Amino acid sequence: KNICYTNSTRKYVNKLLNDVISKDFSSILIPVNKIKVGEDKYIDDTYSQKIKIHKGVPLISRMNDKHKYKIVNNEEFICKKIKTINKMKIAILESIRPNDKGEPTKYNINIPLFKIQEHFALGYCITTHKSQGSTIEGNLTIWDWEKMDKKLRYTALTRATKNKNIHFRNI
Repeated sequence: KNICYTNSTRKYVNKLLNDVISKDFSSILIPVNKIKVGEDKYIDDTYSQKIKIHKGVPLISRMNDKHKYKIVNNEEFICKKIKTINKMKIAILESIRPNDKGEPTKYNINIPLFKIQEHFALGYCITTHKSQGSTIEGNLTIWDWEKMDKKLRYTALTRATKNKNIHFRNI
C-alpha cells in the first residue's frame, strides 16, 4: 500500500505501479474520464487517470452509490476477472465487507468497463485524506512526507499495524 499527500503524487505512483505490474498481464486500457462542460465540450476529469485493468488491479470507490452498485466512498476493491456479456466488457470487482454478524464477507459487483472511471480510481496509492479509517496490515510506503503537516503525518503513520512495515519514498 502507498499513501501520499498530493493527487499528483497519487497519479504518479499509480501510473508507475500500473505500468510495471500490467506488463505481466493481458490488460485493457480505460481512458481518462471526460466531464461535460458545455453542449459539445468535454474536459478531462482531473481526478481520473488511464487505467490498465486486469485481474488483480486495486480500485478505490470515488462515490457512494446505494442503488446500482451498492458501493460506498473509499471502499477498496480488487478486479477479479474481466468477461464479455452481450458484447460488453464487464469487470468483476470484489470487496470484503462485514455481514450482519460483523464477519468479513466477499462482496462482488459486475460493472461495465466504461463505467469504471466514473465510480473508481486506481488504488495502488491513495491520499492521506482517503486513507483515514483504513488499517494496513502489510507494508506501507509513505510519499510526500515533507509536505505533510503534523496531523497528516500522524494519520499516515497510524494506518500501519506495525512500525517495521512503514517505509518512506520521494519522487
